[in-house]
Amino acid sequence: MKKYLTLRNSLIGLSILLFLIAWNRGITLLYGMFALVVAVLIVSFIAPRLTLSKLSAKRVCGTALSEGDLLTIEVTLHNSGWFTRYLVELIQPMPGLSEHDSIMALVPSIKGRQQLTQKIPCELRGLHYLPPLLARSGFPLGINEATKFICNTKDEVLVYPSPFFIHDFPYVSGAHIPVAGVQAISRRGGSQEFIEVREYQPGDSPRHIHWPQTARQNTLMVREHEFLAATEVTLLLNLHHESEIGEGKESTLEYAVKIAASIANHACAAGHRVRLIGYGENEVNITSGTGAAHYEAILTTLALVRADGNKSYADAIQHAIAKVAHGSVMVIFDSLSDSTQQFEPPEFYARHIKPVWIRFDKKSFLNPVQINRINAFEQMGDIPVYNIRCGDDLATVFGAYK
Repeated sequence: MKKYLTLRNSLIGLSILLFLIAWNRGITLLYGMFALVVAVLIVSFIAPRLTLSKLSAKRVCGTALSEGDLLTIEVTLHNSGWFTRYLVELIQPMPGLSEHDSIMALVPSIKGRQQLTQKIPCELRGLHYLPPLLARSGFPLGINEATKFICNTKDEVLVYPSPFFIHDFPYVSGAHIPVAGVQAISRRGGSQEFIEVREYQPGDSPRHIHWPQTARQNTLMVREHEFLAATEVTLLLNLHHESEIGEGKESTLEYAVKIAASIANHACAAGHRVRLIGYGENEVNITSGTGAAHYEAILTTLALVRADGNKSYADAIQHAIAKVAHGSVMVIFDSLSDSTQQFEPPEFYARHIKPVWIRFDKKSFLNPVQINRINAFEQMGDIPVYNIRCGDDLATVFGAYK
C-alpha cells in the first residue's frame, strides 16, 4: 500500500479531482490550478530523462581483493550535452549489499568530463560480476525519477577468503612423534622405529606381521612401530549439497573456508606441506606443496568452492585417505556429533593418518541467537577437536590450543 502513496500519485489524483470539479462547476481558477499541476507533472517526468540523456561513463576497478576489503572503483563521467547535468546519483550493485549501501555517490553537477573514485566494501568471497553502472536522477523536483545504465561493461572481481591469525596448530598429533618442520624428515611419508610385537588389529598392514611370534602364539601378531610423521596437512572440505548449514557469511561452509585458508596460511608460512581436497560438482584436488605460490593457489580455489556435490562426507573421507601421505594430518570439517567412530576407520590407523576435527555446532548455525556453551578445544583420545559455533571469534577458538 505504501508504494502507491507517493507525491507523484498524489499530484495525479489532485489533478483529476481539480479537473472534475472545474468541469462540473465551470470555475476558471480551478482550470488554472489543474493546468499548473499537470505542468509540474510533465516537467517532473521529462527533466530527469533529459538530465541523463547525454551521460556516459567508463569504469575501472580492481580484479582481486580479500573479504572485508574495499573495492576501489574509478569512474570517468562524460557529459556530451550542451547543458550541465545536476544531482545525478551513481549506483553500483554489489553482492551482499543492500540497495542503499550500493549507492556510490551523489554528483552535484556534471559538465564535460569528470573523474570520481569510490570505495565499496566486499563482504562475500567468490567470483562476482559487477553489473553495469546505473545513474539515477529526480532533478529538479524530485517527484519522478529516471534511471539509465551509463556504463554497460561487466567486470569480474575475485574476493578471497580472509584468513585469521593462528598462533599454533597440532600438525602432528596423538601417538606421532612431533617433528619440527619439513626439513627434519628428508623422505616423504616419514620413517618408523620398532617398539614391540602386539596382537593383530583390523587395518594393520600384512607387511608388519611377525611370523615367528604368530607361530608361537597361534594368533596373528604384528610389529608395532612408532611413526615419525612428515609435516603434511590435508584439508578435506565437505562440499555435499546438503552439508551447508546457515546463510551467507554465517554458514558452516563459509566458516570452513575461512578456517582452511587460515590453516593453509600458517602451515605454508612455517614450511609445512598442505593439500586441499573437496568433492563438489567439480572435484577440488590441490596437490601437496608449500610456499607463498602454493598458498595463493589454495586461496584462489577456496574463493570459488561451493557446496554443490553429491558425494557424502563419509565417502569423501574414504577417497581422500588413499591420496594422502602416510603419517600426515587430515583436517575434517563436519557438524556436531556424539561419536568419533566415523573418523577412525581402519584405513586411518593403517596409514598412520591422524584427524584434526573441526566440529560445527549445527544448532547454533540454524539458530544463531541460541547460546550453546562448549569448550573451544578438546582432546578426544588422539583426536584434537575444535568446537565451532556460529558467531565465534575464530582466532580466539584456535588460540585455545596450546
